[in-house]
Amino acid sequence: MLIDEPAALVSGPLALLLHELAAAPAVRPYVRVLPVWARPYRSEIEAGLQAVAQAAQAWSSTAPERDNAEPSSAGEPESECSVAQAGALLGLGARRVQELAAAGELGGRRVGRIWLLNRVVVEQVAAARRRRGHERHA
Repeated sequence: MLIDEPAALVSGPLALLLHELAAAPAVRPYVRVLPVWARPYRSEIEAGLQAVAQAAQAWSSTAPERDNAEPSSAGEPESECSVAQAGALLGLGARRVQELAAAGELGGRRVGRIWLLNRVVVEQVAAARRRRGHERHA
């Protein structure tokens, strides 16, 4: 039985973003070991990821033209971090970090099932936790 599905064409900055997301440390294991429902579609998924990678490469090849028009972000720290990265900075487990994010204490946002947390806020919370820890031991 054929199902008529809408086709999607991805190019430009969206292709680059999707390519970077698929390669991100927090997402890579999910893409590598597909969920059970997606395993029968592995070849289509891999072909789609390859097409996104090619579109991202094509768009990236025009970077010099764009770099002249916009300020470069090279050398700037990433503005977001994963739950695992935040946990390492805060000295907390993933579940507790997710609870804090859901409570709005880490400036995070959800993208599907993944939290992207504001790195600056996480670092501020980590610094405050360290200060409180030192005050208790003083």
